[in-house]
Amino acid sequence: MPSHDTTTTNFVYDPWTSDNIGGALHAIKEINNKSDGVWDELLPDTAIVYEWYNSGMSAETAMQQAVLCVTTAFGGTKADVVLGAAFSGPTINSQLVLANYDVPQLSHSATSPALSASSEYPTFFRTVPSDAYQGLAAADVIKHVFGWTNGILVLIVTLTHLNDVLVVLYLY
Repeated sequence: MPSHDTTTTNFVYDPWTSDNIGGALHAIKEINNKSDGVWDELLPDTAIVYEWYNSGMSAETAMQQAVLCVTTAFGGTKADVVLGAAFSGPTINSQLVLANYDVPQLSHSATSPALSASSEYPTFFRTVPSDAYQGLAAADVIKHVFGWTNGILVLIVTLTHLNDVLVVLYLY
């Protein structure tokens, strides 16, 4: 059975983070359930166990949490893979540690183009495109779909999401 361990960090509930991580936790539950006829052949002899580490959107904290992932996670056996962090800054810092231990890191929303440099971040993978591609795609849609050739970009950045979560997995 999966374990949800929040004792390793100062866990703070944040709806944005919790909503995003919910999909991963649901997938783990489905993969671990070998008796419902759904995805029973996916990782048939494997159960996924997870621990939840909270970087608090801090690059420094993410690096500290990454050290825990490769030293004390799962009773000292280390993580097999890390999901997260959600933001690029904490992801970059945690990758500096995880890559040295050959621990793959998968982020669902870290979009910094810097993370595309596989020589610098060799064990990093993401499920979303880099900001460099997202910007090109948006410009293409604006120009070719809407026919607009002039515009003004208004960028609003909010710092209301106080959590960024690393979920570390151990496969057995």
